[in-house]
Amino acid sequence: MTAAPNQFNHLLSGRTVVIIDPQELRPGYVDELQASGAQIILCPHVEIGELESYERLDDAIDHLYGYDWLLFTSVPGVESFIRRLRQKGLDSSALDELRVCAAGDVTEKRLLEEHVHVDIASAAPSTQTIFAALESFLGGQTGLSGLNFLSPRALVGQDALTLALNDAGARVDLVHAYRIKSSPELAPGRTAAILSAAADCIMLTSTASVAQLARLFDTHDLATALAQVSVICLDATTAAAATEQNLGVKVLPAPATPAILAQTIAEVLAE
Repeated sequence: MTAAPNQFNHLLSGRTVVIIDPQELRPGYVDELQASGAQIILCPHVEIGELESYERLDDAIDHLYGYDWLLFTSVPGVESFIRRLRQKGLDSSALDELRVCAAGDVTEKRLLEEHVHVDIASAAPSTQTIFAALESFLGGQTGLSGLNFLSPRALVGQDALTLALNDAGARVDLVHAYRIKSSPELAPGRTAAILSAAADCIMLTSTASVAQLARLFDTHDLATALAQVSVICLDATTAAAATEQNLGVKVLPAPATPAILAQTIAEVLAE
């Protein structure tokens, strides 16, 4: 007897599915998606690494008096900045004269753990909520004019928040505080560009994969970066972590068989 054809064959033909931290997947998931016609991009784990030179960051720390605000958009940014501060013989009290803004609850929590006061923390790490929080704190957009912000990052290309602050008359210095290590073919900037331009769906396999995605983009605002991409989470815990990043997600229903995964992605992309 001839085996019945896979009922999901070609269901995802022409679609690109990106899987973050694929080692978390059960056997058969990737095979099923490929059998359904999907092109698969696998994004393995990337790590935070030391800079080759801290000259620019050291110069910023040496001239903290020239800034009005510290703007932290990620946990690695907090950890790397505080670590360098300590290596220079300073501690969190060196930041007492500055205002501090944290993008998202997770970033705020990490700052408080390091005994850094936080003046503003946006519940959602999006450009709109951070900018609105600053406006409210300063009594309107005009209060941003002339202010100097220091923002420790990995990649230092201007993002939507930086542009918005610049348009409001503020100056934002983006400085390297750490680097993102990965294989050359999956360099974060290149991978982020691929995901933004080519991906139809991103699959998040664990809470760690949410952090992985943020590292690839080096952004506090994944919702803007992935505005045109559907996001599937394997479980509710992962979905909760993704929601904290302001992402709209679909949770894979249980039991999460490979066939159900392919069908769920097809349904989401058809909406």
